[in-house]
Amino acid sequence: MNNQENTNQSGTAKIPDMKIDVTIGLLESKNNVLALATVRFNDSFAVNGLKVMTGKNGLFVSMPSVKRKDGEYMSIANPLTPEFNEHLQKIIIDKYKAVEKNKEKTSVVGAVKTNAAEIKNQPNTANPTKPKDTAIGE
Repeated sequence: MNNQENTNQSGTAKIPDMKIDVTIGLLESKNNVLALATVRFNDSFAVNGLKVMTGKNGLFVSMPSVKRKDGEYMSIANPLTPEFNEHLQKIIIDKYKAVEKNKEKTSVVGAVKTNAAEIKNQPNTANPTKPKDTAIGE
């Protein structure tokens, strides 16, 4: 595919029309890596090991990389145009936010259900049953 096939009539790069599915795995680490992502393109090609990270400018996606012998990191897979990079970052970060929001909802609902079950199983101390009056000698 040449460059002309990858541009629109105005000469700017266009984003390819493809199906992109993202799977997010949340991490409970204390560092700036919040989640790992896998991206599938057109149900034909998958890229694993993308990291959803937080930095001084907010959330971003780090592409998979390996550490070379000289200590530098080399990208394994990456978008070829800034437009597609921005598009892919948005899709992954939006998915991360949705998963994170759903996790919070699930945690709150789970906590409410747990607390409700605990409360239900507690003895009723607010309105204790009054002992029957008994006469002496009965």
